[in-house]
Amino acid sequence: MKYSIIMPVFLREDAHRQVVLDTIESVKKNSVDSELLVVDDGSTVLSGFLKDSADIYIKHEKNKGIAPSWNDGMDASSGEYVVIINDDILVPGHWLETLTEPFYERMDCGVSAPMVSGFNETPLVLMGRPCVENYKFYPGYCFMLSRDRFFEHFDEQFVPFNFDDTDYWMRLKKKKYKMMRAPLSIWHKEGDVIHKLAHERVNSENHKKFIKKWGFDPQPYFYGSENLEDIL
Repeated sequence: MKYSIIMPVFLREDAHRQVVLDTIESVKKNSVDSELLVVDDGSTVLSGFLKDSADIYIKHEKNKGIAPSWNDGMDASSGEYVVIINDDILVPGHWLETLTEPFYERMDCGVSAPMVSGFNETPLVLMGRPCVENYKFYPGYCFMLSRDRFFEHFDEQFVPFNFDDTDYWMRLKKKKYKMMRAPLSIWHKEGDVIHKLAHERVNSENHKKFIKKWGFDPQPYFYGSENLEDIL
């Protein structure tokens, strides 16, 4: 198995079901040599279709959060490359092969992600576009890791969400790996469910945890104009 695709799902309302179904259909239609691992993170509405759709199904009786779900999926995965996705994306054909390109191009590639995404973007492979280095940040809705490069558990103090990805990028960069973008566009609905879960409070709490762990405020370095190399 070359690719393991990990998708955490936390179903809290029926309206979210179709978004998840669309994601599963898109992934299954456009993925080769792959397994789909669905982590049902304590869904509170009927979610039996998740088990039926998954090659590997992991059930949390209570909601644990994103980092524990990613870790459980990684532990159960067997692919050479592991792709972590949100449950609200659409992908084009050859998306997995395209995400793999940066790992072939550079031995110091630690993570690969799409180059372009957004609510109004049409999923497609951007033919003729090069892979590019992006040293700052990208959100964790779709990214690929290689089992033989930087492959570690996510820090589970950053629950239920936010700064789990930022912390991972920081550890990756500390070990001199690069964050690369592949010539790929996906469609992303942008966290409709997460923003209904006390987002501002959780974001503030995990922001403080990051500062305590690393000794600096990540906002100006990962999301602003300050040079991250000054911290590394």
